[in-house]
Amino acid sequence: MVHINANSGKVINEIDYSPFYVGELSPTGEMVTYYDTDQRHSKQFLFAGETATKKELLKTPLDYRMTSANAFSPDGKYMAEAVTGKIINVWDLALKTIVYSLKDNGAIKLLKFNASGNRLLSSNVYGDIRVWDFKQQVLR
Repeated sequence: MVHINANSGKVINEIDYSPFYVGELSPTGEMVTYYDTDQRHSKQFLFAGETATKKELLKTPLDYRMTSANAFSPDGKYMAEAVTGKIINVWDLALKTIVYSLKDNGAIKLLKFNASGNRLLSSNVYGDIRVWDFKQQVLR
C-alpha cells in the first residue's frame, strides 16, 4: 500500500504489511486499520497503525470473532469496530482499550462517525440505519 499526500500527490511512505487486508483509512489519511495473521502465533489480528511511521497503535486478536466494519473518529482518538453478532466496540486508541460497547439488532455492514465525532452511524444487514450517541450509549 502506498500513502500519498492528497494535496501534492507525492508518496509519503510505502507500507509493506503483506499479505494484509485494509479495513479503513482515517479521515486525515494518517491512520489505517488492517487485518493480518501474526506468523508467530498463527492468529488473526485487527491492527490500527500510523500510515507514515508504521507505528502500531493497536493490536487485538480476533479470536473467534469477525470484524465486519470499522471507522475512525475525525480526531483519530477513537476507532469503532463491528464484531460478529450485533456488537459495536469503540476503542480509545491512546488507552488501547474498549471504552464503549453498543448492541444493534443485526450484523453491522457499515460504521461512520459524523464530522464532529460525537455520533456514530451504523447500518445493518436488515437495512436499519442508526445514529448513536456512543458516549451515552443511546440511539439518537
